[in-house]
Amino acid sequence: MKKSKKERLVKWLKNGEINKFNRYRKLTKYVKIDLSGVDLSAIILSKVNFIKVNLIEANLQGSILCGADLYNANLTKANLQGSNLSGAYLNNIQGKHIFKTSGNGSQGREIWYILEDDYINAGCWDGTLDEFEKRVENEYGHDKDSYEYKSYQDVIEYYRKKKNRF
Repeated sequence: MKKSKKERLVKWLKNGEINKFNRYRKLTKYVKIDLSGVDLSAIILSKVNFIKVNLIEANLQGSILCGADLYNANLTKANLQGSNLSGAYLNNIQGKHIFKTSGNGSQGREIWYILEDDYINAGCWDGTLDEFEKRVENEYGHDKDSYEYKSYQDVIEYYRKKKNRF
């Protein structure tokens, strides 16, 4: 029995055939693709071309999306918990407000905040904004004049303003 286009595309992604997937996207001139509800959890999706891809309710938990192009992708109700978004292109995405700050703390880390999920990813740590604030206080609160403490406090303030705005 012939596989559907959706099944074939998901198989390529799960098998790490990113080049094949991206070639298909280019040949079809980035026509919209429906990958809603698919399970792409805990796989490497670095540099995948998800331009105009419908990822509504897709499970991307723990996936590595470094350098992925998510321009105009629909991420409504997609699960991004634990995903690595470093270097991902997130302009004009639909369904989520994702913010990034760079150069934080002594490691110069990127910190991602997904507003709709109240989810923060700061390197090897993830959780809610309140949990992040408590972690910063526990880890760096003993020296409120330190660069790390002030840097993380600036990030918390920035994300709180974003959260209150929406």
